[in-house]
Amino acid sequence: MSQHIIFPWDVPGWNQLKEKIQEPINSIADFDMRIVNLHNGRYKARTIIDTFNKYYGEHGIVDLLDEKTVVGIIDTIKMLILDGQRTFKGVNLCTLVTGMTSNQSLTRLQVATLIACAFMGLFNYNYISPGKFKMKTSFSDFSLLGIFISSNIFALQCMLRYFANVAEYINDSKFMSASVVIMRKHLRAIPNWEQSNKPISPIYISDKVPDTLSKLSIDYATEWLCQDIFTKSLTHEEIQFLVRPECFVSVLLCSKLEPLDAIAIMGSERMSTYVGIGTNVRYTGKYADNAPYGKSATSLVLQHAVVCIDATHNINGVGQFITDFDRDLNKAFCGASMLQINSPMASGNWCYGAYGGNHIVKFLQLILAASESGKPLIYTPSISDFSKTIDKFSDWVQSEEICVGEVYGMYKHVIFNYTKDPSNRLDNLDIIDHMITLT
Repeated sequence: MSQHIIFPWDVPGWNQLKEKIQEPINSIADFDMRIVNLHNGRYKARTIIDTFNKYYGEHGIVDLLDEKTVVGIIDTIKMLILDGQRTFKGVNLCTLVTGMTSNQSLTRLQVATLIACAFMGLFNYNYISPGKFKMKTSFSDFSLLGIFISSNIFALQCMLRYFANVAEYINDSKFMSASVVIMRKHLRAIPNWEQSNKPISPIYISDKVPDTLSKLSIDYATEWLCQDIFTKSLTHEEIQFLVRPECFVSVLLCSKLEPLDAIAIMGSERMSTYVGIGTNVRYTGKYADNAPYGKSATSLVLQHAVVCIDATHNINGVGQFITDFDRDLNKAFCGASMLQINSPMASGNWCYGAYGGNHIVKFLQLILAASESGKPLIYTPSISDFSKTIDKFSDWVQSEEICVGEVYGMYKHVIFNYTKDPSNRLDNLDIIDHMITLT
């Protein structure tokens, strides 16, 4: 039996909560006190005030919204929540858990309603119906109050931009009828990598993954989508979700990723631009997403998908290069193959930096996965001069007409021979140069 989401308006005590939400909010100070009251003092007073003071106090803030505009946005958030029962009338929103290949389609209005609830921290209970998968062991917390707890100004700007856009869209028929589709795939047929004769796909270099025109971009997820969100410097995953806030609904629906799982969010609109990453990320303004709408089975869907795949956090040489190589290769293929759309796959240095992924190993896994699924790869190398290595690899496989199975076999051969000498350090190995010498 499938499990479903228990909405805030279906929880005992909703009427009292509703009365608190209905009370007027005329200032940021009112909003701060309302959150404190809604959560019975579990959040410190002035947390929201202090975050907005930081927002207004920072030099050179782009797209600055005055307090009156912010209060108007909060009114939109309240309206979405208070209309939630009607918006979800007759809807049984099922979870997407490991082992299944399935999807859930929501209207963009329904998505906005759920994100509004998360913005006010209303999913602060066990919101998964009874069954095999438990809230604490299988699902991330679905709350955006961490924005204020960590005083994350970039995250605040992105979410204010999102709700400002929702306020503009609320009476637009396309917004009301369009959908966001959350998909989950469990890979059941693992490719025979060594025997594959599929050609290596074309590779194109890009400056930044979210800025490509690809219909499919890879999100460097953790096994728990957006776990500990906003409590540390922002990862690629969190930035991807913040510039496309409709992606956050996947956190509510999806249990943790297992080794053969991938998740895709189809139809999320990009709303913000940015520069940097981690503690240096900066919001640079509103983004006009020109992705076209296309027809799904029942509704309009923006033609862009964010595919979430997690890599192992095993940063030692044996783990990355040998033990977990096939695990992450199959994970990348699960993500690359889950959508049959005619578009390149956009990615970059998957799990490099925050989780110590070796950039050459992760690149090889991505290009093999893209090639096996028949998609070109748009790659963003955030490491100086790595584009030269990619160009060298691309020229080599094209001139020698090398296929997926050959690249896979040569990689295994190089690693096997190099590790015969226990004094060799895998991090010092130039894998691609060694592979080229074999032809």
